[in-house]
Amino acid sequence: MNPSASERALKLLREVPSPDECSYNSVLNAMTKQTSTEMVTAAEALFEEMKALRDKKQLSISEITLHVMMNVYGKSRDANGAERAEELLRSMQSDGLSLNATSYNICIDAYARRGDSIKAKSLLDEMIAISEAHPECRPTIHSFAAVVSFFYDSRHLHF
Repeated sequence: MNPSASERALKLLREVPSPDECSYNSVLNAMTKQTSTEMVTAAEALFEEMKALRDKKQLSISEITLHVMMNVYGKSRDANGAERAEELLRSMQSDGLSLNATSYNICIDAYARRGDSIKAKSLLDEMIAISEAHPECRPTIHSFAAVVSFFYDSRHLHF
C-alpha cells in the first residue's frame, strides 16, 4: 500500500533536524486533504508536539498554525469538527493571537458543511457586529459565500 501524501510529509518532517513552524504547518495542511478520524488524531498529536516545543521556547505558533488546525477539524468527517474548530477560534485571543476574517471563515465553512446554518449565520453576524472595532474581522466575500451557498444548496432561501 502506498503511503498517503500526509504520511510522506510526516516522514520527511521527522528527517528535518530542527523543523520550524512552516515545516509543521505544511504537514498539518497535507493532513487537511484526508478527512478520516485517524488523520485528525495524527494532526492533534502533531499539534500537541508543537505546543510542547512552544512551551520549551523551541518553536513559535502563530495564527497560521491555528488556522491550519481549524481546517483539519472543519474539513474532517468528525461530527464535532465545527465545534472543535470554533474552540480553537475562541482560544486564539487568550493565547495572545489575533482573530481575523480567516479565523471566522474557517468556522463558518465548517458549520455550513455540517448543515448548521444557524451557527454559521451567527458567526457571520458576530463578524459584522465586531467589524467596526476590529476591521481585521470584517466579513469577506468568503464569509457570505459559505452561508449563501448552504442556503442555496439546501433550498432554504430565507435568512
